[in-house]
Amino acid sequence: MHLDESGQYRVNSDCEDVSKMKHVSWFVLPPAIEWYYKSNNTSYKELPPMRSDCETQSLSAMEIIYPKQFSKIYVPVELDGKMGKTVFQVAHRKASKLIYWHLDGVFMGTTQNNHQLDLSPDEGIHVLTLVDEEGESLIQKFEIVSQKK
Repeated sequence: MHLDESGQYRVNSDCEDVSKMKHVSWFVLPPAIEWYYKSNNTSYKELPPMRSDCETQSLSAMEIIYPKQFSKIYVPVELDGKMGKTVFQVAHRKASKLIYWHLDGVFMGTTQNNHQLDLSPDEGIHVLTLVDEEGESLIQKFEIVSQKK
């Protein structure tokens, strides 16, 4: 990683002279793996934030844990006869950030810290769109299938 002289912010050559950068090795995991790993490893150090005057790097802040792209999900009927719910989950490098959830273009809610949302989509193909408060977005397709009679 390239850090500023203080070591508090990530930088790149668009916003900082290379001779002033600190070059540091950093153990970086994809967001979903990071979420699992740091729950069992308190020594894990999260990446410092980008300095505000630097362009955002392509390092993704979010990753969908469930469902994966093009998953087929079977949702069983509950004992009371109602369709069950599916728990959708996302990992975010900064869990305190707000995530806005949309299903097929319809706003479903927000999450913060614990990025899980219970949804009951109808049978068929759906598009899940997530946007965090920084404007980063993820789009994922999945399908709800029913039991064949």
